[in-house]
Amino acid sequence: MFFLLVQVMMMGSTSVACLLLEHGANANVQDRLGVTPAHDAARAGFVDTLRVLVQFGASVNTPENTGALPIHIAIREGHSDVVEFLAPRSNLNHQDTSGDTALDVARAMRCPGVVELLERYAKRGSCEASLNFQNKTQQEGDCRGELEKPVYCATMSLNKGFQDLEEYGEMLVRTIKSSKVEHNLRTMREGYQLLFDLHTNTKKTITQLLSDLTHAKEGVGQKLLAVERQKSELSQELQSLEQDLQHSVAKNQTMEAELQFLKRELQNLKDSEREIQTLQDEVDEDTTEIIPSAIYLAQLYYKVTKIKWEHDNKPGVLKGVHYGEDLATPINVDLSSQSKCSVTDYLWSFVGTDW
Repeated sequence: MFFLLVQVMMMGSTSVACLLLEHGANANVQDRLGVTPAHDAARAGFVDTLRVLVQFGASVNTPENTGALPIHIAIREGHSDVVEFLAPRSNLNHQDTSGDTALDVARAMRCPGVVELLERYAKRGSCEASLNFQNKTQQEGDCRGELEKPVYCATMSLNKGFQDLEEYGEMLVRTIKSSKVEHNLRTMREGYQLLFDLHTNTKKTITQLLSDLTHAKEGVGQKLLAVERQKSELSQELQSLEQDLQHSVAKNQTMEAELQFLKRELQNLKDSEREIQTLQDEVDEDTTEIIPSAIYLAQLYYKVTKIKWEHDNKPGVLKGVHYGEDLATPINVDLSSQSKCSVTDYLWSFVGTDW
């Protein structure tokens, strides 16, 4: 019954509300949040429906779970006509769980007209304010007065032209009176509970998925950082290897140049040796030719030692090249730091004994 009544309150159907209330609907019923039909009508701004509820004994001073009265809600929703209707009937000194009265809420919402109205009712008292309100509502054509409840409801229905809603209301009443109402309500409650449980489970699942996704992102981020560090280390190693390769190439080029130089020197020495051999053969054939002793000794010394001396050295420095069969060895001796015997032994080490 409460569900149907609340739906009617939300639709603002005063005629259907009258029918439901006439057939025993509780005007002060509360849901699990403490909300009454008067709270819903005040929230939606249905002042006519609110009048019907009050006519059928609905209390406008029953707080919901947050301590708010219908007038608190009407102020927050900006329904000044509802506030004007509720002001003389409400306990203006009542405070919600936040300690706010209706006047405090109006000031917080910055509604100067509503503030002035509530202050006027607070000063004059509810009795005088009620009389003023009744005079005003009589000028607007309010017919509640001492009329009986069915007459007032029928008048409201005719004025607003809700004949079609009356038929709908009668159908609702028949449904309420039928034996299937309790079963239907129970089924609806079970359905709502299943939906709530499904919503709760879905919320938990989504929360877990979000948590797993967050952990996965953290893991991927750490792996990416590790890969970046490894990439940086490999890049540094690659740069070092490239530098070593460049040094090796440069060193190889230098050695190639020195090898080519030594090959040319060796070839020159071989050519000189052939020339000397040719001269020697000529000397041997012509015994009448006289070779100066110095030239002969020099040629003989070279033939024996295979050492070609450089004659433009600094004083005290002995330089030359020993040309072996496969290797040319440079000679560089500092005479000032070595004895003559050590120099002689060093030079004789190049001379073979096969001559």
